[in-house]
Amino acid sequence: MAKSNYERDLYLNSRFRDAGALAALGTVYLALHSADPTAADLANELPIGTGGYARLAIGTTNSDWTAPATNGTKREITNASTLTGGTASADLNGGAVIPFYSLRDAATAGNMIRHGGFDTARAILNGDVISFPPGAVSIGET
Repeated sequence: MAKSNYERDLYLNSRFRDAGALAALGTVYLALHSADPTAADLANELPIGTGGYARLAIGTTNSDWTAPATNGTKREITNASTLTGGTASADLNGGAVIPFYSLRDAATAGNMIRHGGFDTARAILNGDVISFPPGAVSIGET
């Protein structure tokens, strides 16, 4: 999962300029995207409130994420339990698979912190519970 420009700027300003220390995040929110939002945060998130879609809240405690472990050439954490939202009232993304996600600092609007792609993209259709199993969302550092 790559850092957004917003997250990179926070880090640089906090570590090397007079912008204070990075604060720990509270809740983060999983947003679903029809295409890669890139570090620039392109506007391709599924429309909030359409078809029952809302961002899924994820805590930022040790019980919410696995301990860092090596995965290939990076250190990584993943969601420790199933992330569950509401039930889709329509086919999300027009019934096409949802390949990308981002983590954001607010349930609506806000800033993108990280972005990435699902290892297994899947469609969420009318009547499906919007959920993602443990390990579906990863945050890594190289």
